Amino acid sequence: MDTLPVELIRLIFEFCDGPSVRSLRLVSSFLAQVGYDYLIAAHFYGLAYRNHVKRLHAIACHERLRGSISVITFNFSPLAVHHQDLERQSADLPPFHTQAALLEEALAALPNLQELEITYTKPPRPLSRTGEASPTVAHSPRRVCDRDRALARLTLNALITALRPTHLTALTLDGVPLELFRQAEDRRHWFGCARAPLAHLTRLDLAVDPPASLYPSARFRAVNGLGRVLQFTGPRLRRLALRARPAHAPREKFALCFDALLGGQGFVWPCLEELVLEGLSLAEADLRGFLVRHGATLRRLRLGGRGLAKAGEASVGGIHLHEGMFRALFAGLRGRLPVLERFHMEGDFGAVDAAAAATLGTARARGLMQFRAVAAEDWAELVPAEQSLGEGQGRRMLDSVELERYLVRGGDFPRLVTRED
Repeated sequence: MDTLPVELIRLIFEFCDGPSVRSLRLVSSFLAQVGYDYLIAAHFYGLAYRNHVKRLHAIACHERLRGSISVITFNFSPLAVHHQDLERQSADLPPFHTQAALLEEALAALPNLQELEITYTKPPRPLSRTGEASPTVAHSPRRVCDRDRALARLTLNALITALRPTHLTALTLDGVPLELFRQAEDRRHWFGCARAPLAHLTRLDLAVDPPASLYPSARFRAVNGLGRVLQFTGPRLRRLALRARPAHAPREKFALCFDALLGGQGFVWPCLEELVLEGLSLAEADLRGFLVRHGATLRRLRLGGRGLAKAGEASVGGIHLHEGMFRALFAGLRGRLPVLERFHMEGDFGAVDAAAAATLGTARARGLMQFRAVAAEDWAELVPAEQSLGEGQGRRMLDSVELERYLVRGGDFPRLVTRED
């Protein structure tokens, strides 16, 4: 193989997994030299029960390896009971939030870092001794307690501190406690640190976890803080996903007003091309106004999602309207989204008691329509087996194909038939 062109050898290494790269480098000194740049995967995967901040720092300090990493994921999801022995391994390790300075130094030294993800809901993937990710294991995405939420706030505060020297293009925060944007100290910290790292983003995926109870004044303050942070993203943002995933009650929807979220000043992202809304309870007029303001650039719109549904369950991350009707919403959008190319609905959709939504901030709908997914988050078409999740659970499953046709191409409003919940 030493006689092959370097370009061909690099192509071979690109299609090798970690163990294969290490084995191939043992063949000759030439292959060892060429394969050096492929020792570290482009996607660095860190877990709460492993000291991966220190490992990341070691890679970032290595002159040749630091350029390998372009994507980082830190998974803090709790494991299922029969895997908690793995979590106990971290008892003697320093908590993530105490390593903010080390993490900041590491991130600043990674020249090709483009994407970062923090998640509290996705199944963790245990790592082997070599750092290779193995298949996912069972976890408990809905297990939550006050200590978990307090620790999550400390972790996210440390993260936003460490992101200051970075120039990320994509950021995913999954499972952010909503009260993070209510506490005065946390608000000041985020307002001071978040502006620079968020200003370069082209993609932001933010999933908040509303607490079980929140007084109206505290809720307003939290939503206001969240909206201010969202506005730090600036004019480069092309894809925004805003999700509410209450861990204490996955089927509940979080009541939100875009005017309250964004200051009521008609704020727009001038380059926004894709929007995802999940797990929210909205007013028809408010939602329509927000979408129309972005109509000049909006090409892809997703309403609803999987939420915190378990494997095999129907999606629970739909959208509810606490004012108005979906038929009126879609009729009002017809012709006002001139560049729209794709539209998708997934999860439970229906109307809620407006009084309950105003009082509690969350509410459950009556007369639900259940939509199944026909396209993945990247808009790839799903196979029939993936589309049929949740069927046979007592509710007829619809899809949004005809609604997409109506919004994109026009014609008669499609007839949707479903039985009462």
